[in-house]
Amino acid sequence: VAPARPEGDAQRHQEQRHDRQEPRPCHHPNSAPFRPFPKPPPTPNLQPLTSNLYPFPMPDLPPRLAARAVLLDDLGRALLFRIHAPGDPARVFWITPGGGLEPGETETEALRRELLEETGLAAPEIGPCVWVRDLVFRWGDRHIRQRESYYLVRCPAFEVDTSRHLEEERTFLQRHRWFTLDELAAWPERLVPAGFADLLAPLLRGDLPRQPLLLTR
Repeated sequence: VAPARPEGDAQRHQEQRHDRQEPRPCHHPNSAPFRPFPKPPPTPNLQPLTSNLYPFPMPDLPPRLAARAVLLDDLGRALLFRIHAPGDPARVFWITPGGGLEPGETETEALRRELLEETGLAAPEIGPCVWVRDLVFRWGDRHIRQRESYYLVRCPAFEVDTSRHLEEERTFLQRHRWFTLDELAAWPERLVPAGFADLLAPLLRGDLPRQPLLLTR
């Protein structure tokens, strides 16, 4: 989930993975089989946007590619992590699991890796891409442009395992929570993407977009 991994830390990152606990399998023997996902529609070729939060055009920043999971369990709950932005104690928000692509990874490969590292969930079935965003945000003393693809992922309810979080991630990933739709609609803190409950409601009903929705916030 970290916006950028410092150059030269890749080997340390790989070594930390090997030291972690065995992954939690996605399938539960007592769970009913999930309905197969339809073939994911192609992710649109996003055009450069201009952020309304910053005075510079977004094409001035090279985009960082990221993949995220709209992770739903068989109780209809969505998993979010609470973020404490570095350098700004008052900037708190909740995001879905996921993070940036590493060199040579596809979006689905990156998402499976991030889900294992952040939640302990191994080899989940990755569903269709339902949302995409192209945005600029502040992270510490930097501004980052990020192109995000959000994939629907369903799995039986499980206890999240954060033992694989990197030391850097532990500085800003404060806690996690499984949310019902009603809880999301009433939650007082910021949820990302904006309007998360309204975006999630049709997915819970099985009403998937024919093409990924382009989100602007």
